[in-house]
Amino acid sequence: MSFRLISPFSRYLRLVIIAGVVILGCMIGFIALADPYGEFGLVNTRIKSFSASPLSTQSFADRLRHGRYALIFGTSRSSLISSRHFHGEALNFHALYGHPRSVSEFLRSLGPQQIENITEIFYLLDLHAYAEENYTPQVMYGKFWSRTLYRLRRIGTYLGDSANKIWKNFTGRYQMYVNMNGSTTFSTPKNQCNLPVRIDRNWVAEIDEKSRVALSQIRSFGEKNEKSVHFATPALYRPFLDILDKKKLDAQKQVYRDVLGGFHDFLVYDHPLDACENFKDPSHLNEKGTDEYVRLIKSKALHSPSQNQISY
Repeated sequence: MSFRLISPFSRYLRLVIIAGVVILGCMIGFIALADPYGEFGLVNTRIKSFSASPLSTQSFADRLRHGRYALIFGTSRSSLISSRHFHGEALNFHALYGHPRSVSEFLRSLGPQQIENITEIFYLLDLHAYAEENYTPQVMYGKFWSRTLYRLRRIGTYLGDSANKIWKNFTGRYQMYVNMNGSTTFSTPKNQCNLPVRIDRNWVAEIDEKSRVALSQIRSFGEKNEKSVHFATPALYRPFLDILDKKKLDAQKQVYRDVLGGFHDFLVYDHPLDACENFKDPSHLNEKGTDEYVRLIKSKALHSPSQNQISY
């Protein structure tokens, strides 16, 4: 009697498990083939990706074993900086989101050959990147099982971005894409500098002691390995700069003066880029503005520890 009652349920349970495994396998296969963020090396000049993932950090680290690259750390405000701004190839890590601890852990995880292959480093001192929720620990993308767990937890997002990638590549309807080296390219110029500015006044994050130490470690990494590190704040359109908390902004700059060997300060009024034609929205430079931004930083290199700030 009990065997007859249990047996149908057992068969049903086995069917449910098998169906679940098959469906999960199909979803994983679909994601792997679509490769929405270029994690598996399937990005090329013909097939575009439209989103970035911090897991691409590991594939970029692997590429450093075999080629020489400039490294770009930051947020969406540095995503347009690309190889064309350097003498050689560059890797843009904006998906890592520029938290000092994330960047420091990545740099300290590199081996001798990878370090040797770094040509220079650009680090964006973005105002809100220091928030704890923006910290991406190295173990998350550095270990196979950690990467697998990350993908499974976000499988819905992966499926949506995979479908989006296939649709946009098929229809050709897109304004921007993420290229093989992680930087963003706009297929059509974008200029919406007069969009309304609405942000939380707490958007300027406090730099805690752990982040101060990490910033110091990034500076030390450059000095120890004889690599130029360009520290620079973002350039903002004046209406955006107007609504920032000035006391918190001054506190951030004081940390930079105390901890860094020098930094380029664009968070000032009437900087050379403060014109509508240089912005795609009030807090993001467009390609024209980015070209001039990088040119200014490279043309005014900091020459001594006493010259610890260049204001524009």
